[in-house]
Amino acid sequence: MKPNLKESLFFNIFYKVFAMLSPLITTPYLSRVLGADGIGIQTYTLTIVNYFILVGCLGVSSYGAREISRNRDDREQSSRIFWELTILKSVVFSVVIVAYLILTFTTKEYHNLYIIWILMLLSGFFDITWFFEGNEKFKAIALKNIFFKIIYVVLTLTLVKGENALLRYIIIYAGTELISMLSLWLGLTKMICKVKVKSIKFARHFKQTIVYFIPAIASSLYTTVDKAMLKWFLNNEFEVGYYEQSRKIISVLESIIFSFNGVICARMSLLYKEEDYKTMKDTMLKSFNFVLLIIFPIIFGVCAVVNTFVPIFFGDNFEKVKILIPLMCPLVFIISLSCCLAYQYITPSGRQNKLTIATLIGLGVNLVLNSILIPLFESYGAVIASIIAEITITILYLHICKDFVKFRELLPLMWKRFIASLVMFAGVFLLNLYMENRIWCLVFQVGVGALIYIIMLLILYDKFLFAYTGKILNKLKRKNKNLENLPKDEPEENSLSEESKTQDNDLIVEENIRNDLENKNDE
Repeated sequence: MKPNLKESLFFNIFYKVFAMLSPLITTPYLSRVLGADGIGIQTYTLTIVNYFILVGCLGVSSYGAREISRNRDDREQSSRIFWELTILKSVVFSVVIVAYLILTFTTKEYHNLYIIWILMLLSGFFDITWFFEGNEKFKAIALKNIFFKIIYVVLTLTLVKGENALLRYIIIYAGTELISMLSLWLGLTKMICKVKVKSIKFARHFKQTIVYFIPAIASSLYTTVDKAMLKWFLNNEFEVGYYEQSRKIISVLESIIFSFNGVICARMSLLYKEEDYKTMKDTMLKSFNFVLLIIFPIIFGVCAVVNTFVPIFFGDNFEKVKILIPLMCPLVFIISLSCCLAYQYITPSGRQNKLTIATLIGLGVNLVLNSILIPLFESYGAVIASIIAEITITILYLHICKDFVKFRELLPLMWKRFIASLVMFAGVFLLNLYMENRIWCLVFQVGVGALIYIIMLLILYDKFLFAYTGKILNKLKRKNKNLENLPKDEPEENSLSEESKTQDNDLIVEENIRNDLENKNDE
């Protein structure tokens, strides 16, 4: 039985929205407590740790989710795959942990921070999210992650302060992540069964995990190498901090699309195995429709409110972020497009080799341009390099998918949303000129922007919006009809029948008493 796709989407997107809101609570506080340099140090050290985690995971996350999805109806086989991949990952991770410890104890700069980050490394070691994703158990992942996110937020706001604020923050960040990963193992016993030790052959997966590992590490490098190269070329934690805070906002926006595609990928893998290509194509076009519906207003909306948002959110010491965020906004559209192509067709169809080549080309472009542009334009150069690299990758992905979906099929889905978002941008930006109170201005900008966008889509007659609005209205009408058709007189009839029964009983009692009296008189 297939898990409910709508339920999976709901819980996964719900968690991502919650994960998006938690930085909205912690980032303003951390920006003021840690400062741009503290944020820069935390970002740089975490970037290095993430490289080790990526090597340790060895592509198991993407490959494992696909294999579990394809075999989830066979419990014994999926259990065998789980243990094989877990053992393979443990072997590789053991080597990685040794290498990390050598780095930690031979590096003088940020030595104490690297020791604390071992908790983060262990969280990667125990991460089995891929198994739950393959089984489409997004509800379990979402609820547990939300619980630990709440703990993270509370601890950050109450304990991160004073002289050792940065150390405390890293302990909380890495510690909650580790406990969150460990908690997933508690629900594992119900999903797997015992398998014979002799039947476990983990080495057979090594080649495929390498195939998935190369694009994973290349993808991670071109999204995180900017931060490392800013530190290497400029030796300036402030530039890293400005870049990180800007990238954090963009990443929050992208996370919604990643969560959406994470659910779709598991279902697409199953459809591809069943050779149901028509459903795959229909699902992809619907998902593109949905993604484009929300991406354009996000991009234009963020650009319109950035001057109001940055001082409220980050404080007055992050002026450079006001320029960096709009400069990064095109990445949201480009990455959303490439993400849909990769998760919904290239990965489910097993074309990892082509995905790897495209990603490596993008990484090469990013590295070369970073080397040229960062010394010239600092963090602005890193943004330009990322945009060009992402465009390169998206073009290559479109070429890989040309037999399945063409770019011209997507163009009709874009122009109405683009025009509606442009009109929204003008209206929202004007509010910034006429309102002095920053907080109230931001509230009005968000509300007015959403209203303008919806009205414009209704005027332009966006079919996708009308179709789903119509479905919701039809469901409400059906519910109302069902309520109207309920037998309203039943309670009254029941009460009347009960009264009549009571009256009949009273009459019988009276008659019995009368008969008794008559009998006594006769006697």
